[in-house]
Amino acid sequence: MPLPAQLPKPQWPEHARLLRFGRFCLDRDHRRLLRDGEPIELPARAFEVLQLLVASPHQLLTREAIFDAVWKDTIVEDANLTQVVWVLRRAFGDDAKSYIRTVARRGYVFEPPDPVVAETAAPSLRLASDAAPNEPPVVPVRAANARRYLLGAALLASALVLAAAVWYRLASPATSSSVVIVETRDADDDEGAQNASALLHDWLRWKLGVLHQIDVADGGTAPAAGERTQRVILLSTSRTATGSEWQLDARVFGAGDTRHYTLVGADLRKIDALDAFSRRVAAVVAPEAEDDLALGLTAEAAEHYAAANRAWMRGDRATQIAQLRLAQQKAPSAGWLRVQTADVLAELGQIRAANVEVERNADWTAALPPTARALLDARRLAFAQRSREAAAAYVDLARRYPHMAGLRLDQAEALVLDQRLSESAEALDTIDVGALSVDQRIRWLKLRTTYLYYQESPRAAQAAYRKIAELAGDSPRLALPRAVAEGNALAIEIEEQGAAAGADRVAALEAAADRVAAAGDPIEAAKLRVRAALATSDAGSERVAQRVGILLALTRANGDVARELWALWVDAIAQGRSGRIAEQRATLLQAEAVAKANDNLAGTRDAAKFLGQEALRAGRYDEAERRFVSVRGVLLAPQIGLGLAALYTAQGRYEEAERATEDANRVSRQAQAQSAQSAAGKVGIDCWLGTVRLARAQIDQAQALFANCATQSSPAIALQGRLGLAQVAAISGSREQAREQARALVADIAALTDTLQRMDLYARAAQVLVDANDMAAADKALDGVVAFANRNGLAPLEARARSAAMQIALARGNDEDALADYAAADAVLPASDWRTRSRLDTLRAIAYRNAGEAAEANRLLDSIVDGARSRGDVVAELSALSIDDRDEAYARRTAQTGARGTSLRDLLRTGGKPR
Repeated sequence: MPLPAQLPKPQWPEHARLLRFGRFCLDRDHRRLLRDGEPIELPARAFEVLQLLVASPHQLLTREAIFDAVWKDTIVEDANLTQVVWVLRRAFGDDAKSYIRTVARRGYVFEPPDPVVAETAAPSLRLASDAAPNEPPVVPVRAANARRYLLGAALLASALVLAAAVWYRLASPATSSSVVIVETRDADDDEGAQNASALLHDWLRWKLGVLHQIDVADGGTAPAAGERTQRVILLSTSRTATGSEWQLDARVFGAGDTRHYTLVGADLRKIDALDAFSRRVAAVVAPEAEDDLALGLTAEAAEHYAAANRAWMRGDRATQIAQLRLAQQKAPSAGWLRVQTADVLAELGQIRAANVEVERNADWTAALPPTARALLDARRLAFAQRSREAAAAYVDLARRYPHMAGLRLDQAEALVLDQRLSESAEALDTIDVGALSVDQRIRWLKLRTTYLYYQESPRAAQAAYRKIAELAGDSPRLALPRAVAEGNALAIEIEEQGAAAGADRVAALEAAADRVAAAGDPIEAAKLRVRAALATSDAGSERVAQRVGILLALTRANGDVARELWALWVDAIAQGRSGRIAEQRATLLQAEAVAKANDNLAGTRDAAKFLGQEALRAGRYDEAERRFVSVRGVLLAPQIGLGLAALYTAQGRYEEAERATEDANRVSRQAQAQSAQSAAGKVGIDCWLGTVRLARAQIDQAQALFANCATQSSPAIALQGRLGLAQVAAISGSREQAREQARALVADIAALTDTLQRMDLYARAAQVLVDANDMAAADKALDGVVAFANRNGLAPLEARARSAAMQIALARGNDEDALADYAAADAVLPASDWRTRSRLDTLRAIAYRNAGEAAEANRLLDSIVDGARSRGDVVAELSALSIDDRDEAYARRTAQTGARGTSLRDLLRTGGKPR
């Protein structure tokens, strides 16, 4: 049996009766707190906890030590202590944050701004009643019945009642614009009483928020302590005085008034009685609630609803949906159930199914009051992914009801879905974050994080996740978002560090996944485990495949389309990195089919992005452009602009490539203020822009852009930057420098685990080595590239590799081999690929010259020069001119541009003279 946790020794003498700190005085005799001389009575448990904290300022009191001292021999939930601390912070008011600091998952530290002063004199002010508040005795219960997900316990109810009553007696008058609902249940409560309390909580929350436009927060997550305009509705279950029946109590505090309502015995299972009870409770906050529409459930439907809640608590979303649908069958006229079902389906990414529920609910929605109908209509537009209209609807509602911060969050979310990221950020900036409840602040940060991910700003996203974990604190109700945020922050850190990430950090991520699973979300835990595997294994490893398989099985079993798509994207990326290109395409097409089958527009857009990249690599340029253009300006991810830039560069459409690169740059620039790292360099934008500038022989600009890429933390992007610098050296005529840089580059490319990136960089490095006249090193770099590209249908990569091989063959006098490489490349390369084809044709012209076929060579060279000039491709023009007889033109252009390393004349053999 574990020993009781030890408390620090009190820092004041036992005979001290008053303990003063700042504006406050703790009166030990009368068990009360004074603020500026005004009494604040505290419940017994709250007073005992505060006394422990004041006894040991600036020292950590663990949760275990507090439980042993205050709830000795009693089995209670963590939520009991959390709720007591919430009561104390309310009592401290505006100064709460500076007095009680939470140490996540460990305990609390009392940090008064001034030293605690002990006195023996009695206080000058005495209350009318000095007796300690009555608190019913707590009967110890068996630990086997404790369930950690329950919020609080019945033994805490009287404490919260007294604290809330005192708080509102001291606070400024409450308005009817906001409500905090606190629900407490004991682990041994009757299941029927628990179900009634949960149903009442959900029904009150929905109808106060939707029917009466009141901002509703749950207890323990209410706005900062200084915000005292909320009313409090306290729901608790307990046995009656005789112990023969169970009762549900609802107490409403605020505006100088307290109301108490009780539902007893068999009425707990009567839906009509519970509905009437909800009207009386809601009418205290919103008098017109007496005329609210009926709940409309049957007893059987209520049982299924309770089963759905239990399934949700254990992370079983498939059962949750099934139980909600069974509840609908038992109560077909209960439109509220369809609203709940649609919300769950939309959250899971089953957009088509969510819209079906909305359409079936049209008649019920039409009968609602106009404002409630407007709220649901805005949600309907969001479900239908008419995001622009939804955002406008939420803007209008937010103007009409400025106190409902949730509407601004809904507006920001709709704007994110519509890819209007700057407007979304502006909407978030208009929200007074300090006035939000904790769960609303977490949602605010999640939207910020989504924005940052779109902007490719991982460090800022990591900071946002850490802030979410900090906000969640040690609240049991927020254990899941805290665990998920901690896991995501760790995953980003490890992904940023790459191979440098230590085993301890990966172990910490695995532990975070375990906490997420324990908090009730096995799917999110499986996601984190996939990310841990990717950080420590080759993308094609069995461990990664196994974990992705587990994740896919979980998502499909739960009908979680949104996270199924995430798993498919990760699977496809892993397949590409390991060189399984055919499998990758099949997975991407499968993901597209899943997204379309569920009318999931976000998934369909992501599919267009990924399939566009796949088509580009395969040389299906028309398909690639169609897919990219379909989401250009809609899906604001830098990869869209980069994909188009790569396509247009390959086709020699350099002006369009620059515009596409600027599109990507514009998206990323929005995040640079959020990240210590250059967003443009991070996603390789400067590398592509440098490639365009180099083709146009704008050498100084290209060099600066490549230098920026070369300093990035991403190994692949840094290698691309170094490759660009080697190309600059080669084209500038510094062959020795280019050779040294390219050789070092080839050695480092081998460390890349992404097979696609590795093969692409090998082919590009080989071309630099060829231009630097290092044929042996180039030959070695090309080893396996042609076979890999051919096997996987990567036509542009195969053609680039064969172009380098063709130049090697010409340098060695093997013209037949060179022409064979040309024929193989020509057979697979798209006709519109100007960049590679112009190089191949220039080399073919050399072979023709060497064979004495001057006329055919001249025809090719004239065509290349004309095409290069029309496109502004100076390098292609100079390469063609270097083997023609236009020496003056070549010399003039070389002098203008400084591109002295573009000549291919040394590939001409004796007899193969220029015309």
